[in-house]
Amino acid sequence: MSWPTRTLFLRHVALDEPWRWDLLAGARGVQLGELGLRSSAEGRRLDVPELSL
Repeated sequence: MSWPTRTLFLRHVALDEPWRWDLLAGARGVQLGELGLRSSAEGRRLDVPELSL
């Protein structure tokens, strides 16, 4: 977790505010990272499928 994200997280805890990212947002980030690695390895662009629960 980067420093700015840690700061946001601690602020959210201290002020009892809702956290802006949920599990699905995290899954989209992982999906994007994996597709980025695959795209680089294959040397082509890939479509990013929509995730849903």
